[in-house]
Amino acid sequence: ERALVAARDLRSEKAIRLSVHSSLAMKWLIPRMPDAQRTGIDLSIDVSEGLARFDTGDVDAGFRIGPGPYPGLHSTRLSKCQIQPVIGTSYPGASRLGDTALRDGTVPLLADRGAEKYRTGTTWQDYWQYLGLDGECTEPAQNFDRADLMLQGAIGGLGIALGRSLLIEDDVRRGLLRPIGKPVRVPSDYWLVTTAEMAKSDGIRILGDWLKEQIALTLK
Repeated sequence: ERALVAARDLRSEKAIRLSVHSSLAMKWLIPRMPDAQRTGIDLSIDVSEGLARFDTGDVDAGFRIGPGPYPGLHSTRLSKCQIQPVIGTSYPGASRLGDTALRDGTVPLLADRGAEKYRTGTTWQDYWQYLGLDGECTEPAQNFDRADLMLQGAIGGLGIALGRSLLIEDDVRRGLLRPIGKPVRVPSDYWLVTTAEMAKSDGIRILGDWLKEQIALTLK
């Protein structure tokens, strides 16, 4: 009943409470919120690392990475996802490093514990397996609780981070990060997830169109 009331409110007000992981919020979504406002989207962010609960009416939709789709919910695939090793341009000799730096142990590897916990196929072990190099993998030297902290560590010169789509493009364009090694497509995608009732609202439709547009601009 609470979800149905929230859906009716959403249809009339176009105000959306969006659940999103902290790293995706910090590295990609929040910098684009002014554009959302100009588009007429009244968006508030609920940062949550776990599952979004729609039955309580606390959130209207979730912006997630995962294999999807999500049973019992309305799922819209927004984009594919790739993982890409990146190194901070502040790291000594970063511009001269090649693929071998990923495996020879000369440069520390930085990892994200969240990728291990939520099994999104975006860990270093996954990366080596996708390339058929799991027998030659180097263990990460330092672990971070979140992907955005890991990437900030790379920007600060700590080593090579395993970034993923949407989290690294802005920093690469700013010259803070440099891709190193091959990008690899992973089985997880980015999704907009909501209830079947909420999916009928103008607000969710407009949000989905806007997210697709902004993602396309990021990945072009």
